[in-house]
Amino acid sequence: MKIRIITGLILALVLIPLLFVSANVFYVVLGLITLYAAYEIMRVFRHKHDYSIAWSAYHIIGTGLIYGVFITYYLGEITSLFIILILFLLLVVSLVWFVFDDRLNTDMLSKSWLGMFYVAFGFLAISMVRSLGIDLLIYLLILTMATDMFAYFSGYLFGKHKLAPLISPKKTIEGAIGGTLIAVLIATMYVVFSTLFSDVSIGIVVVTGIIVSFLAQIGDLVASKIKRAHDVKDFSKLLPGHGGVLDRFDSSIFAAMALMLVIMILEVF
Repeated sequence: MKIRIITGLILALVLIPLLFVSANVFYVVLGLITLYAAYEIMRVFRHKHDYSIAWSAYHIIGTGLIYGVFITYYLGEITSLFIILILFLLLVVSLVWFVFDDRLNTDMLSKSWLGMFYVAFGFLAISMVRSLGIDLLIYLLILTMATDMFAYFSGYLFGKHKLAPLISPKKTIEGAIGGTLIAVLIATMYVVFSTLFSDVSIGIVVVTGIIVSFLAQIGDLVASKIKRAHDVKDFSKLLPGHGGVLDRFDSSIFAAMALMLVIMILEVF
């Protein structure tokens, strides 16, 4: 527990200033984090599959390219044709590789592609949130951190019914509900006392918070199932007591994707 607390404090000292750097610096740092997260998920996959070092490198580079071209397109710097070109290139190279590498089977190929999009789109969503303002990013972090914290306490105090016993035995339905309710309350208070969502009704803000909080918990379960399916406890040992990058961002990347979906559908910004 002592190591976990110390690591958490160091992590906070590193990440909090990241909230206030320029947007372009933020995108670059998130890109580097994306590359490391791609390494982590490939590291997990290699517990069950014989991926070569060369393919592992291709997987990491591919993940970075997907993140890079999509965030650049979102910022209006390139056309959609360039995205199609990169995706075609990645797909053709991987399929040619699949034909000539006897160790690479369909299960390994599909897992690697799933991992690339899971990681790249997750961190892309966080960067997209940041592009819409620091206040929105803080709102996202409040929702995800409060959900995680109060789901734990609600589950500890009131938990009786398991949420997903085969994936995460300690999580309960009561904990999930309690975490969401309290997180949405806190996040909504933040919205009320800031200029965020000034043209949106409180009802929509509450519904948005519920969706984002729920998806944050799903994100945690997705990461847990990936690890359990490959017999590993953490994605890496980068952060003592916390695991790896994906262990810390598993909820945030799903929450960010959910938030961006709501924003794009409702055209809030």
